[in-house]
Amino acid sequence: MFSKLVLAATLVAAAQAACPNSCSGHGTCGSNEVCTCYDGWGMGGAQGGDCSDRFCPSELAWVDTPDVDGVQHKYAECAAKGICDRETGECACFGGFEGKACGRQTCPDGCSGHGTCEFMGDLTFATVYNDYYDASTNAKRSVGVGSTKKGSAYVWDSDRARACVCDAGWTGINCAARMCPFGNDVMDLRANTGVAANAQVQTITLLSGGADGNPLTFDGGQTINGTKNSLGDFNRKSFALTFTSKMNETFTTVPIELAHDDAAGLTD
Repeated sequence: MFSKLVLAATLVAAAQAACPNSCSGHGTCGSNEVCTCYDGWGMGGAQGGDCSDRFCPSELAWVDTPDVDGVQHKYAECAAKGICDRETGECACFGGFEGKACGRQTCPDGCSGHGTCEFMGDLTFATVYNDYYDASTNAKRSVGVGSTKKGSAYVWDSDRARACVCDAGWTGINCAARMCPFGNDVMDLRANTGVAANAQVQTITLLSGGADGNPLTFDGGQTINGTKNSLGDFNRKSFALTFTSKMNETFTTVPIELAHDDAAGLTD
């Protein structure tokens, strides 16, 4: 009886030892002498083996080869922008990348202390007449109320790629360069020819929220009749404008009062 027990124990030990490295204590040994590793364990970044290595967090790879189904970015450890420490299961990200799986870009020099690091999907842009656009009818239609807008199309890295938004008076990819004041070239005024400079004229359009006759909201609560034939309701109302300069500075005007000209419209 004693010899049978010893033989049985020997057979069990032999079966357990048949799996590589006894699965390193991080998996179970199957009857086929193959380890089934616990979650987070494998060997050399692959499932199975002796379960001696940790996996690192995965994220969509920054650079990848499209497969036959057209998938351009597949999940990879450390987003293929870092080295996995198999002992700790942590990513050592390459320069310019950060996060548990190296899934975020860093901003150059941390924006040099003169800006904030923002995701591309959160950055806004606006139409600027006579600068980036030609003030055509189509360009004007693209502005609308508020004029500041965000991109509508989803881009796979819009919440991963980042860029600096510089403070007022600073510029450059890392916000390290100071900006100099902008102004008209003296030749623009043609002072030496005796030709008078033209005053800058800006056209302001008040838009209603719907069809003719719908009320317009004024001062965040007051409503005014928006019928085009009764614009006299706007008479003596005032508003202020806020401008953002090319140096990223903001300026707000003094109150501008609307004066009624005739039954068809307003003048300032």
